Amino acid sequence: MAFQVVIPLIHSYSATAQALILLVLLVGSYVHRTTRLVIAALALLLLAFKTLVPFVRLLFWAFKGIAWMGFYVHYFQVALGFMVTGATIFLNGVEWLGKELEKNARGERNDEE
Repeated sequence: MAFQVVIPLIHSYSATAQALILLVLLVGSYVHRTTRLVIAALALLLLAFKTLVPFVRLLFWAFKGIAWMGFYVHYFQVALGFMVTGATIFLNGVEWLGKELEKNARGERNDEE
């Protein structure tokens, strides 16, 4: 059972071509400092891309979930406020309506006299 390592960007080439590419990069990095810095920068960019993309995606979904939860909590509070206000108006409104009807009936009796 062979352990397969997938090398980004060159994994589609044959094993011989991959080995030659890596050998050229290795020799170039030992011979020239600038080449070593370029190879290191490319490796760091690839590593950053491979780690930052999933991390940013995870952060996006987390923030989106938090925003949706805030949306639902806000409108749940608004609905509770409407229910409490409606219950208060209904309970106090029945008494108020009775008083108004009595006043109106007394007013009509006074107008008739």
